Amino acid sequence: MNICQRTLCLPLVLVVFLVSPALAGGAGELAQENGVLENTQVALLLLSGLIFVVQSFRVERNLRFILWMGAWLSPSIILRELDIETLAIPQWVIMIGSGTGRNLIMGFGWIALCVIAIKSYSELKGSFGRIARSRMAIFMYSSAILLLLGSLFDHGSMADQGKLWEEAFETIGYFLLLPAALFSEEGSARALRHNGD
Repeated sequence: MNICQRTLCLPLVLVVFLVSPALAGGAGELAQENGVLENTQVALLLLSGLIFVVQSFRVERNLRFILWMGAWLSPSIILRELDIETLAIPQWVIMIGSGTGRNLIMGFGWIALCVIAIKSYSELKGSFGRIARSRMAIFMYSSAILLLLGSLFDHGSMADQGKLWEEAFETIGYFLLLPAALFSEEGSARALRHNGD
C-alpha cells in the first residue's frame, strides 16, 4: 500500500471516531453550529491554507498561483462555514467577515487569482494535464467528492442525523486538503519537469 492509499485510509478511522458518539446520543453536541466538528474544520482549513502558502515559495514562480488558489480556498470556506456573527468579537470584524464584507473579500481574492491565471496561461497550459494527474489533485478530487456527499445531508434532508453526517463528511473532506497541500510541491515540480522535456 503506497503513501497515497494509506493517507486515504485515515478518514475511515475518523469516521469511526465521529460516528461512535453519535450512536451514543452525542450527535447534537458534535454537529452544532461552531461546535466540535466545525471548529475542527476551521483548524484543518487554516493548517492546509498555511501549508499551501509555504509550498508556494518552493515551486517555480509561474506555478505559484495554483498553490495560491489552494491557499485562498481555505479562508473562503472558513468565511462561508463559520457563523462569525455569533462570536464574541468586535462589531467591525463581524462586518468584514460576514454578509457583503465577506462576499467582497472572497470575490476580490478569486478575481485576482483568475487574472493571474489568464496572464500566465501560455506558460501553464502544458502543465495542467500533469498537475491534474498528480497526488495533490487526487486528494483534491477526493475532498470535493466528500463535500458533495455531505451536501446531500444538508438541513437533515436525507437522514435523522443529517446534520451530523453533513459535518462529518465536510470534516473528512477538509482533512484531505492537508495531504493535498503537502503533495503540492511534488505535483508542481513534476509538471515542470515534463513541461521542460
